[in-house]
Amino acid sequence: MDIDGIRKAILENVAASPARLTPRHLEKTILETYGIDKTRAKSVLKDLVAQGQLEYTYEFGSTYLVRSFDQVFLMVIANLRYPSLKNYYPQIIKLTDSGGWVVLSGLRLHERDDLMDFYTAKYFKCFWTAAEKDWAVIALKKK
Repeated sequence: MDIDGIRKAILENVAASPARLTPRHLEKTILETYGIDKTRAKSVLKDLVAQGQLEYTYEFGSTYLVRSFDQVFLMVIANLRYPSLKNYYPQIIKLTDSGGWVVLSGLRLHERDDLMDFYTAKYFKCFWTAAEKDWAVIALKKK
């Protein structure tokens, strides 16, 4: 397998994995699935991190690999529960282009005002909100 094939295999494995992958687990998966030698796989992995296509995250004393999002979008839609919408705020900021829209749904009506205040404190302006049967949605525009 050529270098581009190894890159593609690594990126696809990280993106498709239902669990976070440690570098060691990813190397093992690539070796077993594609028969690529360990040194070559490590070299390509380091290149992907250096190029910004993958990044390391640290959580609970372990290192994981995740895909980097170096592009921004004009619209980000997040249908998640309230705690996740608060936790993913830094990522949503990064993913949303200036003047872009964020639509937040999946929150309860009693959570709406707190989440709206949280998002509009610095980076977003609220343009629309609605509620139905104790569920709410918020549409925001990035400043």
